[in-house]
Amino acid sequence: LMLITCMVGCGQKYTVWSLKIDGALVPVDTLLKIDSKEVSLFEYRFYFASMKAKMDGGDDSYWIGNEDAREKLFKDTLDAICFDVAQEKLINTLGIQLSRKDKKEVQKFIDDYKSTFTEDSWLETLAGSYMDEALYVDLNYRSKHDQLLEEYYFGEETGTPLTVSTVLKYMQEKYYHYKYIYIKYDYDGTNTNKEMIHTVLDKLNDGESFDELMEAYSRDYSTNMVKIGMYIVKAGISPIVDSVSKLEEGEYSGVVEEDNGYYIYMRCDTDVEDARQSLDEFKSLYMNEFVSEKVNEILKDFEIEYVSDLYDKITIESLLHD
Repeated sequence: LMLITCMVGCGQKYTVWSLKIDGALVPVDTLLKIDSKEVSLFEYRFYFASMKAKMDGGDDSYWIGNEDAREKLFKDTLDAICFDVAQEKLINTLGIQLSRKDKKEVQKFIDDYKSTFTEDSWLETLAGSYMDEALYVDLNYRSKHDQLLEEYYFGEETGTPLTVSTVLKYMQEKYYHYKYIYIKYDYDGTNTNKEMIHTVLDKLNDGESFDELMEAYSRDYSTNMVKIGMYIVKAGISPIVDSVSKLEEGEYSGVVEEDNGYYIYMRCDTDVEDARQSLDEFKSLYMNEFVSEKVNEILKDFEIEYVSDLYDKITIESLLHD
């Protein structure tokens, strides 16, 4: 949800949009009220299109006969809008405001970016992203507000700066740290690679170094990154989590067959040096999660009012028409 950075209910009036119903275009202004904040069909369309692209990757055939996915699209869209309304409410409650300098920086960025387009190509680009200029401006101001919100909680003046020890504890509690050796399947009908991965396992059992065997045998394009280890959320659901969660720190798995090949996983510990190496990444994750918890506390009490009786007429086809 944090990937959708659109501010709603801020007083801007965006371009009115329409639903295509029985071949006719029916304009709709206010579609919803969330915690008394008006959400136009135009704003809703932006969220809806963003969520759709995230789910289908641009392949419209994904939706053919996929009613569960369509239902999820509506839920995720509404969740994203509610989250952003709640975040705006949190910002206002804390009294966070953009300074004159902040506003100038945002406007300069917008002006500089816009200057790379002709007027026609600029409008075409906005339309292709389901925006108009007012909504695009809001996106950029919202991004700045997000920075100020993190500064409020974690800056030296008003918050508690994050330390390496805090980030380390977060990493240890929330993430598995692991390495792996990967060899692809034998797509040529032989057992060469299958025999190779079992040879690697035998070498591990004989006491050879996991890192050295990974360097010698692993056929992963990101081998250099894998040397320092990968991280995955403990609460996630995936074959990796399933394999790594069964291991103690320092232990390695047997041969695990997945969709694209053979793997041997090793679970690693997470120490201060690991935290320092990945400090910026995990600081950002920690702050996002902290802010999300604050926002979710606010939106739990939200009421949603369906202002337009055409909400039930919204489909991918009726909303995202040409």
